[in-house]
Amino acid sequence: MHRYVVRITDTAFQDIEHVHDYIAYELFEPITADKYIRGIYDTIKYLSFYGASIAVSERDFLLLQYGSTVRNINYKKMAVIFTVENNEIVIQRIMTASLIL
Repeated sequence: MHRYVVRITDTAFQDIEHVHDYIAYELFEPITADKYIRGIYDTIKYLSFYGASIAVSERDFLLLQYGSTVRNINYKKMAVIFTVENNEIVIQRIMTASLIL
């Protein structure tokens, strides 16, 4: 089984921090925030094994922003936007899944 190196961009890290802070401090649910972020990171971790098998997105919004190899996978209500570049999975953004319709 081929394993990919996963790289998370600074923008995606900021997205994750924003999600955590929103849940922890705006919704006053710090434990839920920690669990939710763990779930996002678990989803990202699994991409190292099967990220390239996920279909390339056909969404114009994503194709224009991230190129022809962009893909996405959802974790609950969030979408993990990533590209496959050689032997690397690059996490570009974490955003509300409803934004990419």
